[in-house]
Amino acid sequence: MIMSMIKRLDRRRDRSRRKKVKGEHDASTRIKVQLDHKTMMIVHSMSAFKMWKKRYPLARVIA
Repeated sequence: MIMSMIKRLDRRRDRSRRKKVKGEHDASTRIKVQLDHKTMMIVHSMSAFKMWKKRYPLARVIA
């Protein structure tokens, strides 16, 4: 009984350590953006950049 409990806990621990990925993005889909004079971020599509551009009119693509 104790061994089965230990195995069950080990399985739970393994599941919690798995990397959770919403969507896979490679390096080519990363767009570095400067929102204002001090805020930089990375977006994964130009449509996301357009959304941020509405909120931050001074936003520009860096790389």
